[in-house]
Amino acid sequence: MELNDNKAYGETESPDCPDGANDFCIKVEKMGLYPPAVATAGKSNHPTSPPTLPYDNIMSDSAWGGKTTLKRNEFIGFKARTALGERSSVFGSAEFQSDYTPMLQFSETKFTDVEKDALVAFKTPPEKWASIDDCGDFPCTGPLNVLYSFKESTWTPAAPSALSGGGVNFQLIADNPGLAPYVAGCSSAPQSKAYYCEAKSLAILLFRSLDGDARDRMVAPVYVAQQGTRINVKLNAMMDHRWDVFYTSQKRL
Repeated sequence: MELNDNKAYGETESPDCPDGANDFCIKVEKMGLYPPAVATAGKSNHPTSPPTLPYDNIMSDSAWGGKTTLKRNEFIGFKARTALGERSSVFGSAEFQSDYTPMLQFSETKFTDVEKDALVAFKTPPEKWASIDDCGDFPCTGPLNVLYSFKESTWTPAAPSALSGGGVNFQLIADNPGLAPYVAGCSSAPQSKAYYCEAKSLAILLFRSLDGDARDRMVAPVYVAQQGTRINVKLNAMMDHRWDVFYTSQKRL
């Protein structure tokens, strides 16, 4: 996916809940950019039945790889809270992307009037995913392994103080307890469940079983460690997205 030359606006004078008890009202958390996903199957462009909603709940396995590039986009006027007190941010977590979000690669991004705590608001994988129908004994770990990479960024006014290099080249990662605290060049932003990084090299490592019975003989958790450091990342398999009539398939990658 490629997304270029766009402007995204945060809080404006247009109210979410116009005056009057019977008026349309929408009181939700907001983000400027919903992270794209890659999947082995999708939904039709025009949903025709309630089970297809919400539309962003893809309900299929994540595809291998995927690439998202974003060039010359501008984010304007974002505050950490909406006028109704809901969380607001430029970037955040996709509610239904339990397995994998491809790295988002930004270049020449402009941030204009973005509050310090409004840059990002990641979320921890929900405990409800820890069920036999979804992720097994513990929640799927896709949301803890996201990576947003920025190059040649500009800020008006200045970038958050956590970005000591002026916010020109930096990365955003989730507060994965087995990784983020031990990455050189990263600092915690607890109010956003994120880490701001100015690291030399960050990437996403993908691997999968090629066994013919990979779906029936799932292996989890898998720990990925780096010798000589405290890095020790706990990974789960993908969510069970398949259905056998009224029941989930009990098959996971």
